[in-house]
Amino acid sequence: MTALLLPVFVTAGGAYGAVSFDHSHAQRLAGGTTIGGVAVGNLDRDAAVALLEQKLEAPLHQTLRVSVEGFQTTTTPWDLGRRIDVAKAVDDELKRENSPNLLVRLWRRTVGDNSQTIALQPSWHAAQAPAIDKLLKEAAKGTALAAKDATLETSDSWLHISPDRAGRALDTPAARRVLLTAVARGRAEANLPTKSVAASRTADSFGTVILVRTGENKLYLYKNGVVTATYGVATGQPAFPTPTGTWRVLYKMVNPTWNNPHSTWSTKMPEKIGPGPDNPLGTHAMALNAPGILIHETSDAGSIGYNASHGCIRMRPSDEQALFPLVPSGTPVIVVNAAPAKVRKAAAPAATPTQIAQTQY
Repeated sequence: MTALLLPVFVTAGGAYGAVSFDHSHAQRLAGGTTIGGVAVGNLDRDAAVALLEQKLEAPLHQTLRVSVEGFQTTTTPWDLGRRIDVAKAVDDELKRENSPNLLVRLWRRTVGDNSQTIALQPSWHAAQAPAIDKLLKEAAKGTALAAKDATLETSDSWLHISPDRAGRALDTPAARRVLLTAVARGRAEANLPTKSVAASRTADSFGTVILVRTGENKLYLYKNGVVTATYGVATGQPAFPTPTGTWRVLYKMVNPTWNNPHSTWSTKMPEKIGPGPDNPLGTHAMALNAPGILIHETSDAGSIGYNASHGCIRMRPSDEQALFPLVPSGTPVIVVNAAPAKVRKAAAPAATPTQIAQTQY
């Protein structure tokens, strides 16, 4: 019967009927048409759009909870830029069905198969890309926890190692993948991943530390936070105190040469004293990054236990030689004032400039 309609429209002068028939179908999708997997055949434009909005667009407006330690927010796939234009899909199909001319349309609508299966799915809207970047930036700020370096504490004049603590940061590339996957699969939650941030300095980097307590005039060798050796030392006189603070061993010397520091007390002394029994530094010395300060041997054994030097840290030769191989270059050396200066009443008389150097340096 429908096959007879087209000849009737054309040959029987039914132009008006043909146009009327065509017009009645202009805003109605052909039977059997599907868009994005949704059957919309025989629906007019507005009904088809409403159905597609319910089936395909509405899920993009559902709440998505995004969370990571220290941060939580809600958004929607739509707000993040996941979009679908169902109205355009319907209009494009109607435009196809309403072309190219009346005769072709009448043929398709009466004799041919005018139905279509149209693929349609959400896609990322380029103009909305900054929305994801903004969310990830806010999440990164919220979850960020700075790493804490291990430190040396001497508030009570003793050494304590404050341990390091790892920090936390958003793993932004992985978080982006998790977020995009959650949106694409219609999930209600996206739990973003983090990564650990290592401290710049860990507690084990303080494997060897020297603590010098002036006034008490003792040197403590720490290994991994535990005192493993204690030595009596001489430190600076009240007029020439050993500088307090955290220093480090710059370099170590065997059979060093003593160089005149050109201080007021050394004006009459030799410019240099080479290695040997007269050298005030002995056979082993460790230079600190505190200007002019060394940890060295002394032949003036009577000065040990007192504030007797011009700033250097003196040790008995046997003690210096025992300590020397245990202390690598770079070792922290912490000097604290532990007690009032202890000044010896009288030093052995020095008869020569060399002896003066030995008792004063």
